[in-house]
Amino acid sequence: MEGIKFPVNRAFNDESEYYKRRREDATKYLVARPGDWLFAPFQCKLCWMINLHGRLPLPNEFLDRQEMILIRRANLDLFWSRESGTVKGLVYDLKDIIKRATWRKGIILLAKVRQWEIGESQGMGIALLMLEKSIEPGRNSTVYKQFDTVRKF
Repeated sequence: MEGIKFPVNRAFNDESEYYKRRREDATKYLVARPGDWLFAPFQCKLCWMINLHGRLPLPNEFLDRQEMILIRRANLDLFWSRESGTVKGLVYDLKDIIKRATWRKGIILLAKVRQWEIGESQGMGIALLMLEKSIEPGRNSTVYKQFDTVRKF
């Protein structure tokens, strides 16, 4: 038995990679990242409500409160649909484009960010319908429907 080495099962402690990753994941979605605005056509919940229905939400209306929750979820999904490295890479690329154009004294060929017009042209309506469908009980789960089922919707 002297020449045989047995693998040691190391206990997970706070210093292990597993717990470090879990701790990072728990706080990952609490802050915005520089460059999120480049990917996400963000508007606040009230603006979306006006764009979708032409009015502010009624505080005592159940459907309005439910829709405000779904809008918030859709906004968060929109921001976090890209990995942090992808967002960081786009920011780097845009800075590089601006630096090169400035260095050559050329025109920076980027579209101006303009104020949104009132109306629904970004797809929030269908996103809300899909989210609403996803929280219905499904065939394989009593809590939610699976993504592939909702995507067909």
